[in-house]
Amino acid sequence: MINGDCSNFILRDRITEADVVRYIACIVRRQALYCAERGLHCIDVPCFSSSVVMIDRQDRYSKIRKIWKIIKKFLVNNEKRIRIYDDDDLLRVDLYIVLKKGTLYLDKSETYMLDEYDSKNVQCVQITNAYKLYTYLEARLEEGNLIRINVIYLLKKLVEAGHIDLLDSLINTLLLIYDIKSGNFNKIADLYLNMNNIVSKLSYFKDVLKDVLPEAHSSQLLDKLKRKIKPLCDILMSGL
Repeated sequence: MINGDCSNFILRDRITEADVVRYIACIVRRQALYCAERGLHCIDVPCFSSSVVMIDRQDRYSKIRKIWKIIKKFLVNNEKRIRIYDDDDLLRVDLYIVLKKGTLYLDKSETYMLDEYDSKNVQCVQITNAYKLYTYLEARLEEGNLIRINVIYLLKKLVEAGHIDLLDSLINTLLLIYDIKSGNFNKIADLYLNMNNIVSKLSYFKDVLKDVLPEAHSSQLLDKLKRKIKPLCDILMSGL
């Protein structure tokens, strides 16, 4: 479970790409909860910046350099698209990760990030020429239209709707997929347990997806996902 003190993932002497992935996932969860609890819009908030590395140690600077080195190695020309879903008859969905540089807005405690819109209504700290990492969900419809929306904004909407368990299942599923692709095949059972929970509650996503996709597309997408994923979940669950 990704919660609590995010810095625990990067306190070891030698941090790896897996540590950084979990660290950013923890920040994303923390940020989504903060946005929902404070009633912020968080339409386009970063998922990581140097300023939210909350470790008070002598090697803080070298730790931040290491994190950015790992991130930049993972990206290609400061961006990366990871295919999540592909259906030529309906749509393609990617996770789009991009590094930008510009003004960073932080809350007064300098713990949480804000977007430019919320910064006009909340007392905040501004840092110029800061590097900021963003994550978006990109949906390319059959008509050729591209829709891009901030992942933290989507997760915040799940929290506002009272579905923190779904937020956790989504984050844990992405981490488990990363683990399996890295060779940790013992995580496959955990992956399908998370997917089974997500599939059983797909209907809760409709109100969230309406900000991303036309209702007809979102309904078709959810129905197709359920038909494709549920049989795999049932097979695995029967063997547990």
